Amino acid sequence: MFSELVRFALCALSVVKVHPSAGCQDALQVMPQDDLSMTAQCLLEPFKIVNLGVGGSAFVLDENVLTHIGDTDHGNDGLWVGYAKGDDRYTIKNVGKDAWVSVGDNGRLVVGPEAKAVEFAVESAGPNTWVIKKPFEDLLWEAVYDGTSMKFGYVTLRESPGSRPGYQHWTFAR
Repeated sequence: MFSELVRFALCALSVVKVHPSAGCQDALQVMPQDDLSMTAQCLLEPFKIVNLGVGGSAFVLDENVLTHIGDTDHGNDGLWVGYAKGDDRYTIKNVGKDAWVSVGDNGRLVVGPEAKAVEFAVESAGPNTWVIKKPFEDLLWEAVYDGTSMKFGYVTLRESPGSRPGYQHWTFAR
């Protein structure tokens, strides 16, 4: 199971590619075991993080990590890159803001300097379905819509199952 998760995370997140000719054709292709590396040096092609509950991708507005109901192009503010930290742990950086995902007040995800970057694990929740969570904890990314906006929600860490479990499921796309 661990090797399957590592292979997904390294390819689907486009985190690590050891051989230039062994690139992923799409975000969900799995690379062979001998093409894996757990170094923190690798940063590759940007990807979208899409919430399956609302069909919208995560993006940054000001310092807040938000989601949109239905997918909208948020330019570089909706693109992410990942760094492998080893043992199925990753830090995630927003391309547009050049800032790292961390945890703010009430568990809401925000972006900020690398020094405050939080490590996350990516685990399978079914075919092309993933949870992003704090390693060794039952705190998962969840898209939350509290009525403040009809179009946007924020992303927070919540225990599993969340208030709406489908809102804790994510996929990755380019």
